[in-house]
Amino acid sequence: MEAAAEDAARLNSPEIEGEALRALGGVERKLGDLEPAVRHLVRAAEVLPSGSRERVRTLTDLGAVLIARGDIVGAKARLLEAAATVRRATRDEAAIQINLGIVMSKEGDAREAAATFARSADMALATGEIRFAAYALANAVDSLLRLEAIDEAASSAERALALASTIGDPVALSQARANLGLVFARRGEWAKAEEHLLGSVEIINRLDNPYSLATRYEELARLYEAQGRGGDAASWRSRAEGLHARLQGNSKGTAGP
Repeated sequence: MEAAAEDAARLNSPEIEGEALRALGGVERKLGDLEPAVRHLVRAAEVLPSGSRERVRTLTDLGAVLIARGDIVGAKARLLEAAATVRRATRDEAAIQINLGIVMSKEGDAREAAATFARSADMALATGEIRFAAYALANAVDSLLRLEAIDEAASSAERALALASTIGDPVALSQARANLGLVFARRGEWAKAEEHLLGSVEIINRLDNPYSLATRYEELARLYEAQGRGGDAASWRSRAEGLHARLQGNSKGTAGP
């Protein structure tokens, strides 16, 4: 793909170059190679025509990568740029809103994050994007829990799990199951919480998806900390930190449970 982008650049074909760079950045993002992913997606956004669907998707991908790197300010700027030109009530707008909801959550605005996830889920369902809807509903759970809306969080987690199960997407299924585990943890149902969180790790353990695994590991660490199980918590925390180091470019190694 990198060679294809270089060929397109030599031929002075910015659209083909941008599409190839976006595809390359997408592969790098899934592999956890965030630094080259950012570089290629930034270049793709520079060469693609302003307002084009491909550029909107590139900016959305770039926002997601920046979230994974912890650059929330940069992610928000890119996502708002994408939102300014996206066609309304489309899968692309749903994807942007999901990522903006994550930004709001990380900024501490749980109420607006929950509302944004709800809107994006409705939008995704209306356009037939079951996977996006599952992600939106799963992401809403943490915000709802912070608002002490326990029953609403449980409903959102259960809907996310049901939707993810119908399409068999392992990452969506893992996230939905993990977030249902968080609901059980909030209720003090520790055995059920542990079962769901460990199950969520098992679903994606064989995938090369370090960002999702790091998130699952952190959730397990917090679960064990809440129970006073310091040794178990430290083990999972260490694994999460190893993956975060990889995502930040400080290590090229892999980690696993």
